[in-house]
Amino acid sequence: MSILSFCLPLMAQSDNLQPKRELRDVWIATVRNNDWPSNGDIDPAAQQKELLEILDSHQKTGINSICLQVRPSADAFYGRESELWSQFLTGKQGEVPDPSTGTL
Repeated sequence: MSILSFCLPLMAQSDNLQPKRELRDVWIATVRNNDWPSNGDIDPAAQQKELLEILDSHQKTGINSICLQVRPSADAFYGRESELWSQFLTGKQGEVPDPSTGTL
């Protein structure tokens, strides 16, 4: 039994068990303007700049996957007839961003 307990740690160090790829993910929360955008009162260009700064920052730290919350509170960060525009994006639920492109 002591031989087995000695061998297991050695096997765990083997290169064969190391992952070839590693997922390093971060969640960007939009509800209540938690992570992005800083508030719904700034124009779309400033919101885009903020998001690009966040993405660049995470890329520099080795993050290779982003989960961006686009439906924070029974609304959406994209244009669709069946969904209201998010209050966290525009400051008022249902208000279309100006200029409205349907995406950010």
